[in-house]
Amino acid sequence: MKSIQAIIVILIPIITTITTTDARISSSRNPTRRLQRRLIDTITFDDPTHHGKLLDYCLRFGSECGKPAADAYCAQRGYDEAISFPKRRAYDRETLSLEQLSTCSPAHNVCDTFDYVTCLVTEQTYKSPMEHGRSLDSCFKFESECGASAADAFCEDRGYARAKEYALIVATEGETMTIGNHAVCDPRWHGCNTFTYITCVTSVVGSN
Repeated sequence: MKSIQAIIVILIPIITTITTTDARISSSRNPTRRLQRRLIDTITFDDPTHHGKLLDYCLRFGSECGKPAADAYCAQRGYDEAISFPKRRAYDRETLSLEQLSTCSPAHNVCDTFDYVTCLVTEQTYKSPMEHGRSLDSCFKFESECGASAADAFCEDRGYARAKEYALIVATEGETMTIGNHAVCDPRWHGCNTFTYITCVTSVVGSN
């Protein structure tokens, strides 16, 4: 296994996006090896506010209501689309539209807000990824299909679609294990490489 003298960061462009909240993923390298179902990670904001006022149910005053406003709220916080955003009446507090910054006063208008907004979290970073108690080897199989193949398989095992980004480093301490066939690499006898991190995404990217 060829030694790598410096950390290498690989970025893989995202082409299209999965919009379902339930993803079924299988490995393209071995479809019978793994098949699992994962509920995509989410984050929920109760009683969402904007500039100290309840978030208005509409992105602009009286228009683009519901999902457009909830999506914009999620995007403002660095998350993807909103998947749950029940409406409730604001009886005693003003609401503020996210884009237009229009205030709705319940004393003079019928004002709606969100009970909560749930946003998709479509990526996760794993630092120093492991495989059965050993550092994850940089290759899918011993000294073959290295880099993206191993990172993709790691993400697929956890229900994500592919790896978006990863970094490799020479493994100087401790054995590494390949994810494809569980081969062990001992740095005393081989040039072993591992990952410092892998960022997994629920988005479909280009083929291998």
